Amino acid sequence: MVRLILVLFMAFALIACGSAALINREPFNETTWRTGDKRTRGTMSFSLQKSGIIKGLSKQSVETLLGKPDTNTPNSWVYAIDTKVPTDLWFTVRFEGDEAVSTDIGD
Repeated sequence: MVRLILVLFMAFALIACGSAALINREPFNETTWRTGDKRTRGTMSFSLQKSGIIKGLSKQSVETLLGKPDTNTPNSWVYAIDTKVPTDLWFTVRFEGDEAVSTDIGD
């Protein structure tokens, strides 16, 4: 029984590492983000979110940094990203008034 648990744990660990390897994580670069496609954006989305540089920026500053969003509402801007997982993902900037208050990566 212990052997089975150990084998299952090792299999899970290998699958998890393999999935993480699918996501090529690159440092955020504003020029590359603005000119790149959704796969390029996907490689930088995690470092962009982790950096926290968007929080507190005005809508104009976010547009200068990231370019025009793919879709938007008065309270959120959405950028399509591709992280090589089998679902469409989005990098979302949420606003309160004119100020960016949070970012999120999701589907």
